[in-house]
Amino acid sequence: MTTKRTVVFLMALFLAAGCGDKKEEKAVDKAVDFRPAECPLSRIEVTPQKVYDRCVLGEDCKVELTASAYDRQGNKVDTGLYWSVRYPDAKDDKVTGRGHRLVVHDDRHGVFIGKGHALGIFTVRVEDRSCNLATEDSPQYVMGQAWIKVDPPPAADIVCGPMRLTYGDRLDRMGDTILASAKALLLAEVSSDVELNRLHHRIRFYINGEPYVTTRPLYKDPQIKLRYDKSTGYLSYLPLYIAPGPFSVYYELLENDEVVCGSRTERFKAR
Repeated sequence: MTTKRTVVFLMALFLAAGCGDKKEEKAVDKAVDFRPAECPLSRIEVTPQKVYDRCVLGEDCKVELTASAYDRQGNKVDTGLYWSVRYPDAKDDKVTGRGHRLVVHDDRHGVFIGKGHALGIFTVRVEDRSCNLATEDSPQYVMGQAWIKVDPPPAADIVCGPMRLTYGDRLDRMGDTILASAKALLLAEVSSDVELNRLHHRIRFYINGEPYVTTRPLYKDPQIKLRYDKSTGYLSYLPLYIAPGPFSVYYELLENDEVVCGSRTERFKAR
C-alpha cells in the first residue's frame, strides 16, 4: 500500500515537472519568435545639429537644415524622409510652438523660422517612416535630430519661463498621465527685472489650442528659479478639474493686451 502511494506521488511530481517544462518551452518559443525589423537605414544626420546662439525672440531668425540618410555600410541613401517638430501646437507636425515654423522644401532640406513668442529649445526630427522598428501602436523609426534654442533679446526686462502641472505641490507632472476629476493647477513662471502688476500684466492660458475664458493675475514667488539673471520671479496659476483625454497647454504673458512672450507647448494625459 505504501509502495503504491509512493509510486502515485512520484508520478504526480513527474507530470508537474513536465507541465512546467512545457510552459517554459512555450515562453522561450514566444521570445524567440520576436524579431525587430531590419531597416535599410542605420542613421540619419541633421546639420547643423545644435544651434544655440543664433535665434533671438523678435528677430525672425532662419536656420537652414539638411538631412542625410545612411545605410549599414555607411553609404548615403536617397529615400523619403518625414520632418516634424517635437512641440507642435497643431496636428500638423510642420507647425511648432507659439508661431515658430518649420518649412520643409524636400526630403533633404528644411528651414526653422523663429518668428513666434516662445523661448526655449525646439527639437527638429527627421525620420524614415517607411520602416517601423517596433509595433504599430508604439512605432519607432530611424531618426535624426537638431536642437534650436530661441533666446530672449539681450535687453529684455521680462522672460517667460516654463509651464508646470501640479496637484498643489511643487512636483512637476507635465508630460505624465494624471488622474481625471482631480483638481490640478497649471502654473506659469515668469522672471523679470521690472515690477509686474495686475493692472498691466496678465497671463492667458491656452488649453488644446483654445484660450481660457479669463486672464489670470501674477504673484511674486521667491521659489521660482530665475532665468537669464533676472531679479524677481512671478507665478500665475489656473485651477482645473481635468476630464479624461490628452491635453496640450501653453501660456502667453500680456502687457496691456499685447503679447510680450510665451511658453512652448507642453503635453499631458488624464485617465
